[in-house]
Amino acid sequence: MVELDTSVAGARPPSSRWLRPTSHVVNSPNGMGSGRSRSSSRGVSGSNSATRRLGIVLAHELLRLNSHTAPPSQYISGGLAGWQQKRLVDYIEEHLASDPSLPELAAVAGLSPYHFARMFKQSFGLPPHRYLTSRRIEKAKRLLAKPALSVTRVGFDLGFSELSSFTSTFRKHVGLTPTD
Repeated sequence: MVELDTSVAGARPPSSRWLRPTSHVVNSPNGMGSGRSRSSSRGVSGSNSATRRLGIVLAHELLRLNSHTAPPSQYISGGLAGWQQKRLVDYIEEHLASDPSLPELAAVAGLSPYHFARMFKQSFGLPPHRYLTSRRIEKAKRLLAKPALSVTRVGFDLGFSELSSFTSTFRKHVGLTPTD
């Protein structure tokens, strides 16, 4: 039996429809309803259990939709193979100063320049030239952390032909000049 505390001002007992047991139609062996009904023994506690489960599912969905985390990484079909990616990363790191061309990089991967450019962007998220520039800037940041190296030396060592091009590229990617 459910007891209600009506001592709170303005408290009203819930409507009687919430306290009535649920009725179900009993199916006959041929799959058709026989028209007989039986009362559910679950009553109020069964509806509370269903409400609790529904609340858990709703909370889970709200958290999933409102979370700002990236969805789990999925296998990306159609990009470069793992061995091609590793070979390209190694090649690019070794040849940062020489400015490898698109046909050179495509030959390392064993693809035509057209297919290579599309597959590279799909695998790395950036076109080849932009990826190469970002790798140069990352290496420049590491080298500039050493006070023994000058900005001019770092720029020339990374393949920039002029100090002004190195400075403007560095500022564009980092937001500061190399001397800051």
